[in-house]
Amino acid sequence: MVTSRTVAATAAGPSGRRRSGAHPGRRGGRIVGRPGDARIVVPVSLPPFDTPTPVAAATLTPEPPTQEPSTPEPQTPEPPTPDPVTPEPTRFGSEEDQQSLLDLRPATVSECNQRSLLGREIAAVYCSSPGSELTDYGLYATWTEIERDWFEYLDENGLAPDSSTDCADGVAGESQWNFEAEPDVTLGRIACYKHDQFGWVITWTDNRNNTWGFVSRTDGDYATTWEAWSDAITVP
Repeated sequence: MVTSRTVAATAAGPSGRRRSGAHPGRRGGRIVGRPGDARIVVPVSLPPFDTPTPVAAATLTPEPPTQEPSTPEPQTPEPPTPDPVTPEPTRFGSEEDQQSLLDLRPATVSECNQRSLLGREIAAVYCSSPGSELTDYGLYATWTEIERDWFEYLDENGLAPDSSTDCADGVAGESQWNFEAEPDVTLGRIACYKHDQFGWVITWTDNRNNTWGFVSRTDGDYATTWEAWSDAITVP
């Protein structure tokens, strides 16, 4: 912007025409005043040229290539693995275990039926003979299981372990048993006593086959009861 002012006097020339006393090269002045007076040339300030605002070049962001959606291959689910099924034992034991007990009965024992399990037994049968004799067999998985039930049974019936070795003579008590030919080979335990309901009872365990047997007679004939037990233990 111009901030100064230029004042120039003007005189009439011989031709009566006025000439400007403005500096050469000064153009675009505006005349101020009346004719015949001195002219005052007031320079007109021209607006500055607008400086163009630089425009940033457009940046093109390439679009990512369009991908066709992929279809996953169908997967066949694996069938669920069933939980292992443990067969529940019957109340009498398996047929195979029952048969192993029937194979132990002497020839004098004919009629046998399955019996509900007691204690830690895994199979049991209950047999009778033509007389009043009753025979009972229980099968166990291990000898340790038999001993647990055996000593509990002694306590319930008031029998002390190793209290008598005279079951052959009808003396109540409990002891180990063996064959006379092999006195040093213990084959199990034996107890004899008189029961209020079943009369004389001889009960024994046999570690040769993990069994527990009972022989009883309600008629009080202890000698026959002893013979029935002797027959029973001779069957291996």
